[in-house]
Amino acid sequence: MKLIQKQIIIFSGFIVFILFGYFAIGNFNSSQLGEMKTDIRTINTLSQSGIETDTGKRLETIANSGTNWGMSPFGSGKPLIEEEKKPVFKKPNTEWKTRTLSGITYVFGEGNPVGIAMDRSQIEAMNTPCGNDVSLIEKGICDAELGFMYITPEIEKHLLAALSDPNWSKLATECENHFRAREGPDALTNAQNDPSYLIFDRVFSPGFLDIDRFISIEPTTGLKMLNNHLTISLAKFVMNGMYDGASRGEPQPNPYGDCVDRYGQDISKNLVATTILYTHPLMEVKWIIHEVFKEYTIPFSFY
Repeated sequence: MKLIQKQIIIFSGFIVFILFGYFAIGNFNSSQLGEMKTDIRTINTLSQSGIETDTGKRLETIANSGTNWGMSPFGSGKPLIEEEKKPVFKKPNTEWKTRTLSGITYVFGEGNPVGIAMDRSQIEAMNTPCGNDVSLIEKGICDAELGFMYITPEIEKHLLAALSDPNWSKLATECENHFRAREGPDALTNAQNDPSYLIFDRVFSPGFLDIDRFISIEPTTGLKMLNNHLTISLAKFVMNGMYDGASRGEPQPNPYGDCVDRYGQDISKNLVATTILYTHPLMEVKWIIHEVFKEYTIPFSFY
């Protein structure tokens, strides 16, 4: 009997111990679950109350500050890709294609074609009354002051030599500052108001130096025409960039040196020869060399 009572007591104690452990574990899990729910609510509350905004501000602050590995590309303002490079200078298109108009074929380098071309005596005859012939002036083949203008093979030779000169690329890439130094503070405004006003950006833009801009055909007379205004302006543009300027009237030498002198001499000489021969088609090139360039230090020789 005593043995049975002892066993009952031990068994009851064991049951109590198990029950106690069960409730203890349950309370512990409930407590942890409650804490987890509390943490989740806390996170949600913080997120809604601006923690994300604060995080964004922190990221911005970090981005705008330096690091041990160098300045952040965001903070420094540098783009993630390389800055856009200036377009590479495009060589002028110096091909003036042969064309046939009204049955007459025009070939570059041959002057005016047979049937249109004039001999020396005809040019001399035209040169006298030209200043009074309004119709010729209106057609652009005569100037009231300069006289009759006529394209010869010699003119086309010098024009092609000027536009095909490989040193245009050097002028565009190595002499930019030398040209801009002569432009003045109002250059951009002047260029915007006057399409014929030459500045660096205009001259070296793609297509500007293409030969088709310089030689055309006058539809009434059928004569080849030189865009003389453009040719003169381009010659002045190149010469103004030289160390002493084109007219010796610059107040001081070019502060960037003689880059244009080194690369632009032959270009300027050929452009000047082109425009003077056009307005004086019977003039000898050697006379031009002597008279036009005797005031400059540019060595001028074609032969």
